[in-house]
Amino acid sequence: MGTYTFTSRSAINTYGYIYDTDFDSNNANLNLISQDDDGDGKGQFKITTFLHPDHRYILVATTNTAEITGEFSIMSSGPTAVNVLSRADTPSVPTVTSSYSSALSSSSQIFYRPEGHKDKFYYLQAIEFSISTAGIYTFTSDSMFDTIGYFYDSPFDPFNPLMNLITEDDDSGDGFQFLIEVNLEAGRTYVLVLTTHSGLVTGNFSVSAVGPASINLISIMASTSRPIITRKSALTFSSPVYDRPEGNTDYYYYFQAIRITTPTAATYVFTSDSDIDTRGYFYQNSFDPSDPMTNLVTEDDDSGPQLQFRIQVYLQPGPSTMPSILTFYINAISSTSPTFYRPNGGSNGYYYHALEVTVSISGTYSFSVDSYVGAVSYLYDTSFDPLNPSTNLITQQDNSRIVLQSGRKYILVVTTSQPSIMGSFWISARGPATLTLTSMETPTVTTTDGPTQSTQGVSSTTLGSSATIETGTITITGKLIDLSNVAY
Repeated sequence: MGTYTFTSRSAINTYGYIYDTDFDSNNANLNLISQDDDGDGKGQFKITTFLHPDHRYILVATTNTAEITGEFSIMSSGPTAVNVLSRADTPSVPTVTSSYSSALSSSSQIFYRPEGHKDKFYYLQAIEFSISTAGIYTFTSDSMFDTIGYFYDSPFDPFNPLMNLITEDDDSGDGFQFLIEVNLEAGRTYVLVLTTHSGLVTGNFSVSAVGPASINLISIMASTSRPIITRKSALTFSSPVYDRPEGNTDYYYYFQAIRITTPTAATYVFTSDSDIDTRGYFYQNSFDPSDPMTNLVTEDDDSGPQLQFRIQVYLQPGPSTMPSILTFYINAISSTSPTFYRPNGGSNGYYYHALEVTVSISGTYSFSVDSYVGAVSYLYDTSFDPLNPSTNLITQQDNSRIVLQSGRKYILVVTTSQPSIMGSFWISARGPATLTLTSMETPTVTTTDGPTQSTQGVSSTTLGSSATIETGTITITGKLIDLSNVAY
C-alpha cells in the first residue's frame, strides 16, 4: 500500500477519474475516489491517491471537451510497479429495488451508538439479509426524523457496536437520511442497523435497497455477548408498600427494591416476567418510598410483553444504585421510665428509653431522634449497662452515619437534654434495608383522643400503647413503623 500518482500525456486536453473496484458509465459518481483536470498543467490530469495492495481500481481517461479523439499515454509512480490493463466499460447491470418498512418505538432495542452522546441511548432496528448476487448495492432511508445507518458483517452486537462494522453514513441521502453504497459478496450475511441522530426518537421509516438482485430484508432482535441475569422474587402481604408515582391515592402498592451494581458502562435492559401487571421505576443513587419522585430516572408500565415493564437505561460503573429505606418509630419517655446518669450529664438523673436494633443487610445507616422536649441518643454495641453508660458506646452524635452488621445486636438509648424531663419522641432511621427497632421495656403511657401533631412531614398522634394514623388502615402500637408501608 502507498501513495501513487497517475499523469496523462497527450496533445488533447484530458480529464482523469479513479474508481474503487468497478466503474459504471451510467452512474459515474458511484465508487468514485478521485478526479483531476489540469493538475499537471497544459491540459493534462495528475491524480495522487492512496491505494491498497491486491485491490482493483479503475482509471478512466477522457477529454475535457466532448467528442474529441486522439492518442494519449498514462505514467504512474509509487512505491511499487502498477499493473495497468486496458478494459472496455462493462455495461450497466440492471438494478432491482427491495424495500422494508417499520417503526422505532419505546419497545425497540437500544444501544449506545458509535459517536453518540455518552449520556444518551438510541433506538435501533437491525435488518439482516443475505446476498445471492455479488455487486454494488445502495441502501437509503426515508423517514420524517434524522436517520443514521450502520452496515455490519454479521453478526451485530448492540453492546459492541464497533465490532464487524463495515461502513456508516449520516446525511448523504436527501432530507437528513442515510445513503450507503457498498460492494457485497454473494453467500454472505450482512446486518443494516437503522438508528437516529438524536436520542430517544421514535417514528415510522422505510429502507430501500438497490442492486443487481432482490434482497429479503428481515428484521431481527440482535443478540448480545453480554450475560443475561435473572432475579426471582415475589410480592407478598408482608412486602413493603408505598404510594407510587401516578398511582391511585386511595390505595397503596406493594413493591420490591433491588440494588444494582455494574462493573461496565453500557446500556442495560430490565424486563419483568409475572402473572400480574407490573410497573418498573428506576432510581439513581437512592430510593425513598416516602418521596418516590426524587432520583427517579425513568419508568415503564407495559413496554414488555403481556403487561410487563421493560426499562432500558445506560449505566456507569461505580457506586451501586441502592435503595434507601426509611424506618420510623414513635414512643414516649414517662415518669415510670428507668433513669441513668448519662455520659456528660453530670450527677443528675435522666429518664431514658432503650431499643434493640437489628438489621437484615449490612451497610451504612443513619439515625435522627427528635422530640419537643429535646432528645439525646446513644448507640451501643451488643449491650447497654445504665450503671456504666460509657461501656460499648459507639456514637452519641445525632444524624451520624454508622456501619451496622447484619446478625449483630445494637442498643439505641433515647434520653433528654435536660434531667427529669418527659415527653414523646420519634426516630427516623435510613439505610439499605428496614431496621428492626424493638423496645426493651413495656410502654406504660396511655393515650386519649388527642390532637394530631405534624412533625417533619409525618402525621401522628401522641403515642401510648396504641394509636391510629389516618393513612389507610395502618395502626401504630408503640413499636416499629416502616414508612414504606404507609400510603401518603
